[in-house]
Parts: sequence; structure tokens; C-alpha cells
Amino acid sequence: IGTNVSVLLERFTAKRTVSTNSLARSPKGAVGLFQISEDTAERHGLVVTPEFDERRSITLSTAVAIEELKSL
Repeated sequence: IGTNVSVLLERFTAKRTVSTNSLARSPKGAVGLFQISEDTAERHGLVVTPEFDERRSITLSTAVAIEELKSL
């Protein structure tokens, strides 16, 4: 990870996370450490079903957060 992305990721996590709980769910339905919406998850190829939600994976959600930051 490049320095700029690392700094942005740090700032993003400080402002966007509800906690360090990967099971967290916002009132609007965003899930996980980075509070990823279902639309964003699906756009990045994460599986979101009632039985299984990859937004709860710290590794996968971090990869999505990095890609989202790179697109800014």
C-alpha cells in the first residue's frame, strides 16, 4: 500500500467506523468495520446474503475500502 493510500485509509477508518467491531451494522444497513453498503459490496464482488455477508471479513472489507479510496 502506498503512503498516500495508507494515510487516507487511516483517516477514513477513524471517521467512518462505528467501532472495531466487524459485526457492526448501521441504521441504514451498512455493515462491518468500514460500514460498507450492500451496493458497494456487490459492485466489488463481495457476497451478501442473509446467511453470509463478506462485508464482515476484515480482509475483504479492507480491500474494498482501499479501492474506494483510490477512486476518489
